Amino acid sequence: MNFKELLGKQMLFFDGATGTQLQARGLQPGELPESWNFTHPDIVEAVHRSYLDVGSNIVKSNTFGANPLKLAGSGLDCKETIEAAVAIAKKACGGRENKFVALNLGPTGKLLAPYGDLPFEKAVEAYGEMVRYGAAAGADLILSGHTHGGQVWPAGAVGMVAKNERNYGKKHIADHCDAIVSGGTGTWGYKFRTQGRTEIVCAEITTEREN
Repeated sequence: MNFKELLGKQMLFFDGATGTQLQARGLQPGELPESWNFTHPDIVEAVHRSYLDVGSNIVKSNTFGANPLKLAGSGLDCKETIEAAVAIAKKACGGRENKFVALNLGPTGKLLAPYGDLPFEKAVEAYGEMVRYGAAAGADLILSGHTHGGQVWPAGAVGMVAKNERNYGKKHIADHCDAIVSGGTGTWGYKFRTQGRTEIVCAEITTEREN
């Protein structure tokens, strides 16, 4: 049974923070949490398992900062990082009923133009890469993390390209992927918002275009 089939039938619980749990296990200041997908996969898996053991249904992949803009110059590859993170989370969920993996999207760390030097199209491209890699790696859903004011809202970037993929010259982000976003999440300077009345909204992203 996939997570959408359980929505409305039972309460589904996400896990908690990943970064602080890794810090408690030795992640140093300035060290990329995503690097631990390669250097300490057993510890990352242990964090996932700790949340699953106490009742979480959905664990977030260790990919909050794994977008290509943030990884530039780090020596980490976006595709390889996401593949490793999703594989670790899926391994932690193995053999457990109704446990799922969410591809975790975080901020770019850059400001959108005209307030910064990041063109909106580049942000869309970056998040599109992440979603395609995550879907191919077997993530069950996409979770857009919140950001602080002025940064790119990843849910908005994903939503904008899903609604306007012709305008951005994209074939698609990923067929029939599900994005979980908080109600009202959008982008600074762009009028895409889920306008959800509930705290959490599930939006299905497809390649179908509106007339």
